[in-house]
Amino acid sequence: FDHFQKLDRHYHLTLTKDEWKKATIIHNSLKIFYDTINAISTIKCLTSNIFFKKFCEIKRETEKMCSSLDICLSSMTMRMKTEFDKYLDICNLILD
Repeated sequence: FDHFQKLDRHYHLTLTKDEWKKATIIHNSLKIFYDTINAISTIKCLTSNIFFKKFCEIKRETEKMCSSLDICLSSMTMRMKTEFDKYLDICNLILD
């Protein structure tokens, strides 16, 4: 956010210490998705074993985040998990 202020003199936003803490928690938690997308998108020939490994990593991290003591993170992740589970159901139909 400090960077935005340097770029745009009309930009004025200051986060409280608590807001910075929440933003940091969310940023660190979502890093698994960013890293996975980058890893998968750079592979020219994505095989099922590579995809499945990354898929399982996301599932495991999502389940951890759902049980987080941080209410903001856990509620956000529960909504993400609902969508992820729908995708998983579609994948299971394909694999059957």
